[in-house]
Amino acid sequence: MKLFFKIALSVALVGSAFLPAQAAYNDAGTNYTNYVTNTWTDSGPAGEALGMVDFLLCVMENSKVSTNVNTTYSVLIDENICFGESSEIPAMASQTITTLRAAATDPYTMKNFFVTADGMKIVATTSIISGVTTAAPMGVFSMTWNAVAPDNRVGSKGYLEFLTNGTMKYIENMTDDKDVNSMLSFVHGTMSPATSSGQLRIQAQDYSGGQPVARTYRYIFDESHAHYDKDGSSASAICLDRASSTTRVFGYQLFTDAGVKQELTGPFGFKYTVSAVEYDGWAHPNGAWLGGSHASGAFDMPKLVTRRSDDQTFNICYDDDWSVNSGANRDNGLDDNTAGLATTCGVASDDIVVALTYASANATDGKANGDNYAFSPPLEFNAVTFVDSFDNATKSNISGGRYDGSGSSMDLGWQCNLPGVGWTTETRTNGNSNCDDAVNWRPLYSIPNGTSFVDSTDAKVYRVKAMDAKSELASVNTSNCADIPVASAPAAQGFTKADIPTVALTWADKPTVTEANTVKYIHGVLQVK
Repeated sequence: MKLFFKIALSVALVGSAFLPAQAAYNDAGTNYTNYVTNTWTDSGPAGEALGMVDFLLCVMENSKVSTNVNTTYSVLIDENICFGESSEIPAMASQTITTLRAAATDPYTMKNFFVTADGMKIVATTSIISGVTTAAPMGVFSMTWNAVAPDNRVGSKGYLEFLTNGTMKYIENMTDDKDVNSMLSFVHGTMSPATSSGQLRIQAQDYSGGQPVARTYRYIFDESHAHYDKDGSSASAICLDRASSTTRVFGYQLFTDAGVKQELTGPFGFKYTVSAVEYDGWAHPNGAWLGGSHASGAFDMPKLVTRRSDDQTFNICYDDDWSVNSGANRDNGLDDNTAGLATTCGVASDDIVVALTYASANATDGKANGDNYAFSPPLEFNAVTFVDSFDNATKSNISGGRYDGSGSSMDLGWQCNLPGVGWTTETRTNGNSNCDDAVNWRPLYSIPNGTSFVDSTDAKVYRVKAMDAKSELASVNTSNCADIPVASAPAAQGFTKADIPTVALTWADKPTVTEANTVKYIHGVLQVK
């Protein structure tokens, strides 16, 4: 047997010398090698609480306010970068700024008019007393912002402050229904960049019970560890090792074995409006996710959606039957969003349960009004074996892999967080999921970059690379955090949304920008006219 293997190997090597050279997927310069994964770090409740602080500071830095004193100009900011993401499609927000400093000893003030990538309009005022110094390691400044449009988001606001003594606070109120219901979050305490340490008190939203509940966290960190607890309970204390982490992948990009990016007409994000309130959504051949609440059998799902990437509108119908019919009737070619359940919607048993038609012509797509939007058929794969990048365990002969476009989970299974149960692997029986009441989701597996998938139809080899990945700091015994006790966290301040000032600006105050100062910077890069 060994001799036969050596002969076969020799023949294969000799034969390969006469084959044309082909790039390996991870050679320098291939699409695979050049592709950048969007990665973020989950460091406990502080990471998310400080995310908006980082975003606001990033916007300020890339607006180049320090070099544009006593002027009015506009900029474009890539929100993806400021949120710590790397995306092939930028999410551009526009900002018009008026800066003022009458004398060198005066505060540096700004009036900001911001339009987010999803159309939210914000007015803000900023006052900078001091930049970063040894005495003031975080600088001394304050920023207040209020949303003024759309109507459903009015009431969203925030206040950021850094003081000379190194203390900081950020209070935020977010709403999506005209402030009828709002979510207050805050973070306050001290941080020292020089020693990578800090003591914080955080209020954030916890959905583990199915409804948002305000949780307060005491959070302490130094160069090596982070220590926090929830609602002052010692039983909830967690110690995280900042030098050790695991990675959980949430979506993938597919490449050929030569490293060429595999293009498919696949899922996309959209927005839609119900009763003048705008919601987010996601179109996918296996179903549509809708951000709003829609009653079973009420036929109140949107009939028109707008693709976020280019504002293209689509008529949409739902051949999914999850909410109004049993699983056996799923994908029967009839629209579940129409009374009587008899209106044609796509084709029965075509494995596509969301049908889209162009509501207006699109020259880029080469489509006319009324043309169908065609999801590319998903690629189906043989069973695969890999070492999971999250728990380092070998997963053998995992079947069911399929790829339907950028961001695909590879369809190898999901876990859901069920109230009172915790993380559970999803199963379906006759189309019905055990995760209907889930408050959060995550992929069952995390596939390492470069793992090969073999097409079950033509045996073509593909490679995956993480598109979105989350790094999670390793939890260790709380004895490792004995030198940074959570009792050292700041005392409660009793913040309410009334502690966020009202900005003395309206959108009508937005100034006119001269032609020379129109889009003066794009994410910090000076534009030469």
